[in-house]
Amino acid sequence: MQPRLTEYLRRRVLALPVADRVALLTDIGGSIAVRSPKRGERLSELRDAMLSLTGIDVRDPRRFADHVRARAVFCFVARMEGFSLQAIGDELGMDHSSAHYLAKRMGDAFDAPSSWSDYIDLYNQFTNQTLKTI
Repeated sequence: MQPRLTEYLRRRVLALPVADRVALLTDIGGSIAVRSPKRGERLSELRDAMLSLTGIDVRDPRRFADHVRARAVFCFVARMEGFSLQAIGDELGMDHSSAHYLAKRMGDAFDAPSSWSDYIDLYNQFTNQTLKTI
């Protein structure tokens, strides 16, 4: 059974600034993913959550800006949850180095949030949606 945050903790996590939320999820994300017996299903859940949020299938290889943004957020969140680059790449139908590049791109977004505000906004929406399921 997937552990769930209490309503109080979920509201507190969602109220954190982006950098603190990233640090917290990095710390606890791996332990939640390790405790989950069906890790492969979690990647599918994340992919479906992105599809329902944006209407974009992250496996779609198109290079439109919104597709790249969705894949970058997906890779970053999956990496925070402890998935290997190979597993993320396999889920997206791409090489592990492409998954690494996309996750790194999100790190750049956090370094210069004013230039990458669309990435940060999508990250916030996506994590708000996926934290509700934890």
